[in-house]
Amino acid sequence: MKEKILLPKLGESITSAVIVRWLKKVGDSIKRDEPLLEVSTDKVNTEVPSPFDGILLEILFIENSEVQVGEVLAFMEIGTVENKNIINGKSDFLSPVVINFAKEHGISISELENIQGSGSSKRVSKKDVEEYIKNRKQDSNSERIKVSPSRKVISDILMRSAKNIPSATLIDEFNVSKVEAYLLREKEKILKSKNIKVTITAFVAWAISRAIKKYPLINSVFDNGDILVKKHVNMGLAVNVDGELVVPIIRDCSMLSLLEIAAKIGDLSKRAREGKIEQEEIKGGTITLTNFGVGGALIGIPIIGSDQGAIIGMGALHKKVVLEGDKLTNRDVIMISLTFDHRLIDGIYGCQFLNEMKRWIEGDGEESF
Repeated sequence: MKEKILLPKLGESITSAVIVRWLKKVGDSIKRDEPLLEVSTDKVNTEVPSPFDGILLEILFIENSEVQVGEVLAFMEIGTVENKNIINGKSDFLSPVVINFAKEHGISISELENIQGSGSSKRVSKKDVEEYIKNRKQDSNSERIKVSPSRKVISDILMRSAKNIPSATLIDEFNVSKVEAYLLREKEKILKSKNIKVTITAFVAWAISRAIKKYPLINSVFDNGDILVKKHVNMGLAVNVDGELVVPIIRDCSMLSLLEIAAKIGDLSKRAREGKIEQEEIKGGTITLTNFGVGGALIGIPIIGSDQGAIIGMGALHKKVVLEGDKLTNRDVIMISLTFDHRLIDGIYGCQFLNEMKRWIEGDGEESF
């Protein structure tokens, strides 16, 4: 009996996924709950198990395809254990010679299944593969790079944001000399006594969460003509993982102390780079902090996430000579950018928010760090 394999629901707010790779090929026998394919959702990879025992008959989507939840991914023959090597639903097969030749030339099984065969029953021959390679036109002056599933997810999110959110950006300079003095004095002590690495990123996240208490519209989103103010400050932290971005969430950031935020940043960043972030840890962000200063950039204007109202960017720490009274002095400074949905707030509100952040960063806030 032929059964459909559907893309299952992978999370409360997840409506689609990108196919990373098929773990089984057409004709393979599969046991129920055995991993069938790997998909990417919001930059986290998940294995999809087979719901049946049977044989994979037909694959409907190749790697890097975006598929909606509930859409048919493939067909399986259940109630049989015979291994049939079926290609695109037809009783056919790929010879070992063809498969090995294709692998030598970087052609996946999914690509082979889409090659029109010239043999009997449209069987794909080595000659068909040679012709396919010959006809793959590529400009000799350029290199075509296959877009990764996570990069495709990122591009889709940013395209929706760029299309739907009328954004504006404010940039201000922050004097972090007191922060740097604190780190010089306390960083090693805290690391030895509490095993927490305190960084300037933790200070910025802490200042954001405090400033939001006074200016809550920064933590809101435009929703069907209304402004939806989020009660919890769930801060996304953009982490670079092998050239790709992962954005784990620091939940209820405004309820945490500076050291608690620093500990969360250390834990999430480490596990993101190890590929150990769970689906639930990247969902529900209300605002994002991205540190492009780690790459040496002084100023940047990031793009707001499609389900948020603002994103804060921080640049690289650098020295600046300033005149204080009648004396020249060195300051440690960073540039902070606030990109916001202009439907939610006006520029003056954004300036007030940045000034409130500055009070906490420069040591004039209600709490002493």
